[in-house]
Amino acid sequence: MNRKVRIILTGSQRDGDGLETVTEQSAEAEYYEQGHSIYILYEEVSDTASVKTKNTIKIKDNVLELTKKGSVTSRMVFQEGLEHMTEYITSFGRLQLGILTHAVHIAESEDALEVSVDYDLSGDGQLLSRCKIIIKVQNTV
Repeated sequence: MNRKVRIILTGSQRDGDGLETVTEQSAEAEYYEQGHSIYILYEEVSDTASVKTKNTIKIKDNVLELTKKGSVTSRMVFQEGLEHMTEYITSFGRLQLGILTHAVHIAESEDALEVSVDYDLSGDGQLLSRCKIIIKVQNTV
């Protein structure tokens, strides 16, 4: 069964100099379960253009996948203890990035879901930033 939810995404990135950047966005989303997987679908509009990016979050067995299609295209996989490579495609070009996930925590209740992921982002074998993303999903009435 599909249902409307509110999704709040908070991301933080700490670079090699210790400078931390925090971003937050929220959106209306579609939530559904299929098999043993949870899917959350939402759109975002870039700050610089009115181009929409369609996002799909899939959660299954403590693995989070985030797929973006639009102004940015990528498929990021967060799996504790493993590094996954991704191609991050923007209008400025393509980046090959590594995602080394340290922890994935999922807390689910009857009317909410919260997922937090701690990971390192690397490019060309070099650490770019230490990151954390928190995804909060709340039922809308």
